[in-house]
Amino acid sequence: MAAPVRFTDYTEAGPSLLTNPDRKIQASFRAAPMHVTVANTIRRQVLSAVPTVGFKTEPPEASDIHIEVNTTPLVNEMLMHRIGMIPIAVTDPSTFNPEEYEFRINIENVGRTPVNVTASDFVVVKKMLDGSPEVQLKTADFFPPDPITKETALITVLRPQYNMDSPPEKLSIRAIASVGTGRQNMRYSSVAQCSYEYTLDQDASKRNALFLSWMATSKKVPDPSKVSPDRMGELQREFDTLEVQRCYLQNEKGEPYDFTFHVESVGVFSVGTILHRAIVSCAELVTPYTALDVELPSNVVINKAVHRMAGGFEMVFQNEEHTLGNLIQTYLIERHVEGTEMPRLAYAGYKVPHPLRQEMVLLVAATDGEQATVIKAVAQVCTHLKAYFESLAQTWESAPKADEPKPVQKTVQAAAAAPAAARRATKRK
Repeated sequence: MAAPVRFTDYTEAGPSLLTNPDRKIQASFRAAPMHVTVANTIRRQVLSAVPTVGFKTEPPEASDIHIEVNTTPLVNEMLMHRIGMIPIAVTDPSTFNPEEYEFRINIENVGRTPVNVTASDFVVVKKMLDGSPEVQLKTADFFPPDPITKETALITVLRPQYNMDSPPEKLSIRAIASVGTGRQNMRYSSVAQCSYEYTLDQDASKRNALFLSWMATSKKVPDPSKVSPDRMGELQREFDTLEVQRCYLQNEKGEPYDFTFHVESVGVFSVGTILHRAIVSCAELVTPYTALDVELPSNVVINKAVHRMAGGFEMVFQNEEHTLGNLIQTYLIERHVEGTEMPRLAYAGYKVPHPLRQEMVLLVAATDGEQATVIKAVAQVCTHLKAYFESLAQTWESAPKADEPKPVQKTVQAAAAAPAAARRATKRK
């Protein structure tokens, strides 16, 4: 971590955001020099730790969505699931109060043509907590149309009322929205994709050396001069398709240090905002454990290790999992086992005993066998990581990101109401 991380080669692609026409939903960038564990931690936090606003539907007894009438082809559970997957365009979840907003649909089809029920059919009201009359808000501010199709998400279809003696198909819903993260349910995830790859080494001599080695070991071709041009072309294409990915930039330890990230937003937050909030969440992840040597948090228990390891202790972290475990393990080894930081450790590792239980076990052994030494080392690593991620967030904020847009003066709006032609047979209440 000696050299500062630099974020470079930021580019955007794809359609514009739902909330900002000046930004695209896809972006890629390079980050280096960076430890692979840090890259993976950021990736996991992007997927699971950035708060968004959405409809909670699980468990059913605690669902945000209350279906009053549903005579559509979809059963209530499927209908709630579809609605729960619709992103709500709230760009600052920290200021969103779920008690102030209600989302309603009340629509029936009394005509002879099918009626599409979409997110545009929501009536959004703000309830005044002081008892004042509620205020109807613009639906497009919460459910903006797709920039390509110019439509909002389809919820269901009301079939025509062919038999006038039968009641028309109707849908009546009342819902609130909740703030959540992808860790709770992926419906709250702010991205459709977050991945990274090792940045390829463009050195032609290294690529050629890897190509020759690959032919000799995998294709049993020790002498390329004896291969026909056609066969050599086939081997080159096969190598360029997959094996070339092994020719990546490496540090003095032979480990990757340069990563190319690919991120796609669901359309509410820009990639720049998502990455900043994810990096901040990395700092927040380790913050509760920076004072372990002063007082153990309520979710941490430390016991003598049951393994046959002298000086080993198990620290059990409730409500934590691989993200924290791998991060702490890596830097305990980097700094206190293989490095020169004090106090000295003999071993550090972690495990998640059960994939369905939010529990992480950190196994640490000190050279002096003392419990206090183990706790102090973990606290120091968490303090170090907190400062590192706080600095990294500032670096990301100051890094150039394509063409920085001017501030948007108003919320992006398009047709808040569906086309009249599609609604002439629709009766609303």
